[in-house]
Amino acid sequence: MEPGVLASRLRGEPMLRSSVTGLRFRMMALVLTAVIPALVLLIITAGDQRQKALSDAKENAVRLAQAASQEEVKLIKDTQHLLSDPDNIGVLKGHDTVGCSRLFNVLLSQNPVYANLGAVDSGGNTFCDGISPGQRRNSAGEVWFQRAARKGTFAVGNYQINLDTGQQELVFAQPLLDTAGRIDSVLFAEVPVTWLNQLVNVAQLPEDWTVALFDQTGTILAHYPNPEGWVGRNLEYGDTVRTGLGESGISTTVESEVEDIPRVFGVTALRGTLQSGDIFISVGVPKTFAFAAADRILRRNLTWLAITTALAMLVAWVGGDLLIRRNVIGLVSASRCLAEGDLTARTGPPYPTGELGQLSRAFDNMAISLEMRAAEAEHAEEALEQRVRELTALNQFFQQHADDYVALAGKHQELLSELKANPEIWLSSWTTPKPSHSPT
Repeated sequence: MEPGVLASRLRGEPMLRSSVTGLRFRMMALVLTAVIPALVLLIITAGDQRQKALSDAKENAVRLAQAASQEEVKLIKDTQHLLSDPDNIGVLKGHDTVGCSRLFNVLLSQNPVYANLGAVDSGGNTFCDGISPGQRRNSAGEVWFQRAARKGTFAVGNYQINLDTGQQELVFAQPLLDTAGRIDSVLFAEVPVTWLNQLVNVAQLPEDWTVALFDQTGTILAHYPNPEGWVGRNLEYGDTVRTGLGESGISTTVESEVEDIPRVFGVTALRGTLQSGDIFISVGVPKTFAFAAADRILRRNLTWLAITTALAMLVAWVGGDLLIRRNVIGLVSASRCLAEGDLTARTGPPYPTGELGQLSRAFDNMAISLEMRAAEAEHAEEALEQRVRELTALNQFFQQHADDYVALAGKHQELLSELKANPEIWLSSWTTPKPSHSPT
């Protein structure tokens, strides 16, 4: 045994306090150890929930992007129907500028989604304009006119900037043929990208969500929010989008960090414009938004785990003190008293249930046995001491009368010598009758 431990045991109290304190904190450590698996399970579950949330965010982003694509397809069909309506086409015969402009002005008031309606002749010269009836310009170099003239059917141009308004817009074109099957005129409809804002308002997108239109080069054609700061810029994840879409051209998801905000993007091609050079729409969801529910659940679970852990530690502290620590204190105190020589030290009764009760009872039985043996040893020691006292007294008596015994022994020796020399003297003393006394 180490000297320090021995000294502590001899002192008693410091060793007792240290052992009890160590027991209490070991109980706390045991509770914390029991919590670790639950904590690990919470973390694993939170990771799974975050992955599920990320997957759901991708699906929602793609779904919204596809909804925008469907809106554009509907817009294209409605525009095609408007431009091919016989009631609207009849006034264009003969290139009636006044009647045509008046008609288009009425149609614009009925269909505010369009920025302008008009018509050009086979050479691309404007002869009818719903916004500026007197304006004359040539659109022969525009993509929408070239496609409509070449194909002879309804065509969609690329997104372009309106020089008058400065807005991004998409132009639809419907050619009108004469009796010989040649291009007589081409009706056009200009649609600004404000429909994107309308889509956002209808969808009620949360804060920090983004919606963007961009072409195959990655150039942003429209953006929500803050279109002024984004239109014309190159999209950072444009190459990734093209790679992800592959040959399907339907939809994909991209993870990218834009403006220092990690986002997940759902991207789909606007199917109505695939013939016009691939226009894409992307919906960006901040990962913080995607993970918000999972993080909220994790925080709630961690809070409840902390509360239950604190309650468990409190129960272990109080219950351990009542059920274990006090019994250990009694056992340690009794052991210390026994070690100091108090054979009457006991831990009970009553005894606690379980192993501690068995240990206390065994300790008391041991103490009783030690006390009985000590009593027997004490009784034997007292008997031995009494015998020693008696022998000592006898020895002292012999020492005090040693000379008398020697003189007496000498006299006995002389008598024996005389007896041996004159045995008749002793015999006569035994055989001479005693005189009788007659009565008078």
